Amino acid sequence: APVVVSPEIDSKTASVKLICGVSASRNGAAPKSHGTVKGALHRGPCLVVSAGTTTTADMLSAEGEFLGGVILPGVELMRFVLHEHTGRLPLQEGRFSAMPRNTIDAIETGCRHAQAGAVERMFRGMGGEPACLVSGGAGESLIEQLGIPCRYVENLVLDGLARIALSERKARSGAK
Repeated sequence: APVVVSPEIDSKTASVKLICGVSASRNGAAPKSHGTVKGALHRGPCLVVSAGTTTTADMLSAEGEFLGGVILPGVELMRFVLHEHTGRLPLQEGRFSAMPRNTIDAIETGCRHAQAGAVERMFRGMGGEPACLVSGGAGESLIEQLGIPCRYVENLVLDGLARIALSERKARSGAK
């Protein structure tokens, strides 16, 4: 059964709440997706991806329920781990290539394939036609590698926080 995003959920789900701007009712039973970033950008199931130091891909139902998600190292972290734990492979940014012919480009291409592959698997696992919203500092470069329809949203976290704050302010002022 999916987990309903609510104040009682663990920190992973709380981060989804902030990233997507998905809020829950006071009793935690039914999420309010109206007036939120996810609700404003797409009505229906959604894969929300945040790419940076880590990459997260979180699945949300059409009703705003957190269905599950993954956390994986971002491209730079992958490069660093390869450098630190495999005989000191070079630690520098390479070029993505369909057929890399040197170590640096092979590392870069492998890391980018890993990111795109994880996101695409999560997307396919949702079935149907979910939206894919991508954010984060590495989001635009990730989109270049994806073979699925997606949309880059620059300030998804901040927009979600702003919408939650406005919604709560409106609720407080209406309760007076």
